[in-house]
Amino acid sequence: MNTWQKRRIEFNHDWMKNKYLISMDAFIVRMHDLKESSGVSERLEEFINNRFFEWDNHKKDAEWLIENYEHQMSPKVCLNSDILKYYSEEDKEWMGELIHKLWLIRNPVDEWIDDSNEAFNKVEKLFQDIKAQLSRHKQHNAKYLLSMKAVFENFCEACINFSETISQFPNKYLVA
Repeated sequence: MNTWQKRRIEFNHDWMKNKYLISMDAFIVRMHDLKESSGVSERLEEFINNRFFEWDNHKKDAEWLIENYEHQMSPKVCLNSDILKYYSEEDKEWMGELIHKLWLIRNPVDEWIDDSNEAFNKVEKLFQDIKAQLSRHKQHNAKYLLSMKAVFENFCEACINFSETISQFPNKYLVA
């Protein structure tokens, strides 16, 4: 397993799907139960004050995955394996270029990257918008949170979509 594969697992499966999205989904469910006259629960506050902002700590990982997919997962990297170590560097270079070009022709790598960039940019824009709104309102009362319910739902949907675009990247080398 190479670095890209490990980082994809850590970001998309370990953090995004199994922590962030689950936590966000629970937050949204709790928002549905919120009434204007009620107080904001500790769990809602914890999400707003802490968990929501985890995106800032992980977005560089997401960018790295998108930026490095083509280089890290091209089948041309297989030319460095022990089984092919007897080929000359010159042969590995031309074979690598040929293999890489065939891989790009047979697989929609540019489309996967473009889809992921577009989904990432949407998540980042929504995150920055919510972050700005939250910073303007230090008191997160029930009425205020209810006014932002749709914004958080949009953010959650954007995160799910982004996770799906990362999942569309094959997790193994495609050589055929």
